[in-house]
Amino acid sequence: MINQNYRLLAAAVFACSLTACGNDAPKATEPSQSEQDADVQAAGAKPETEDWNTTGDISVPADQIADDQALSEILGTDDIPYPLYPNSSRYRIGDENGLKVILFQTKDSFEDVDAYYQSQANMPRLSAMNDYVRYSTGKDDNDPWATSNPGIVIHQFNSESERAAVGANDDAQTNIIMSFE
Repeated sequence: MINQNYRLLAAAVFACSLTACGNDAPKATEPSQSEQDADVQAAGAKPETEDWNTTGDISVPADQIADDQALSEILGTDDIPYPLYPNSSRYRIGDENGLKVILFQTKDSFEDVDAYYQSQANMPRLSAMNDYVRYSTGKDDNDPWATSNPGIVIHQFNSESERAAVGANDDAQTNIIMSFE
């Protein structure tokens, strides 16, 4: 029971670190979050937070990428050092902890995505939970929660609030997070 509580706590901490949400109340001179969301939706872009930065290191800035473009049309094959899940779509690009980070979503199940990476990634698989796994770039890395290290994190969205927290589509079932130097 304690181990399960630790896993749930770690998953919550991981989700919070990805969203990089602040707890500060908006100031009277700042627009409300709903006004900002409306402006973002009208502009067709995802909101950025202070901790999540659109990176200039990747070939094309995120705000110049249409949602319906294939990643292969946007980034060169050398830009992402991992295999791309064939039925996924990119929904965020940024940087965090000194790493380039690209988030993908798919309607496919966690099990299907994990099976694909088990056969294609050629990386150590660090199992954490039945709906969360990390593939590490280092053979000495044995911490499935070390999201500050480069690799691939796959996790299942278990609720609408989890999808909303990271900006994924309502029908997304699985999240694929790729981080690299």
